[in-house]
Amino acid sequence: MTKMLVREGMDESEVRGILESVWMEGNARNPEEMKKLGDLETLFKILKKNNVKIALITSDNRKGTDALLEELGLARYFEHVICGDDPDTEPKPAPYNALKICQKLGIDPADAVMVGDTKTDMLLGKSAKLGWSVGVLSGVGQTGDLLPHADHVVNDIEDILPLILPYEEWQSCYAYSPYERFLVEPNEKENIVQSRKKPLADLVIFDLHGTLICLHRRYPKFVEFFCSR
Repeated sequence: MTKMLVREGMDESEVRGILESVWMEGNARNPEEMKKLGDLETLFKILKKNNVKIALITSDNRKGTDALLEELGLARYFEHVICGDDPDTEPKPAPYNALKICQKLGIDPADAVMVGDTKTDMLLGKSAKLGWSVGVLSGVGQTGDLLPHADHVVNDIEDILPLILPYEEWQSCYAYSPYERFLVEPNEKENIVQSRKKPLADLVIFDLHGTLICLHRRYPKFVEFFCSR
């Protein structure tokens, strides 16, 4: 972004100052600026009940990511989170972060799935040789951007269960009204049946923004400035 604006004639120090003030954090503690892209708590509970581990790879910084996940009550669901400014990491689409998570959690990469909304997320899944990559249309990526590199493309995050769980498990996770489909929270007291079929994946690695979360007013000053150029 800095290079692009410098090429447009702006002074580099001015560009960096603007980006420092409006790009890094967003207001993660203002509920008006956050929107969960689906019933994430129910989705994560279903995955956990079926012994599917959950991880996150984001280019956002650690401070903002931790604050956001805590504010939304999602931090407890993730076995591992890698952020852009963590030490010993590499930016997407390098395979390093995904393979690092698989090794830490004892998961064969072939049994892991990458879920994201960008071409870079899909290329990460391919470069790490994960089992498959799933593109979601809730973020910036369109079908044409995702499909050449994704194994599957779905409308939003709630559509991934048929790709992760056996039919016997996922079909009971949805309920339907005349106008919509919604997730059904698993019964916490129900014992897991030992004969239950193994899930199709042991680990799901999610992207954050555009996949799980939309900070729809995250960069208003930057957008206003950029559009005025």
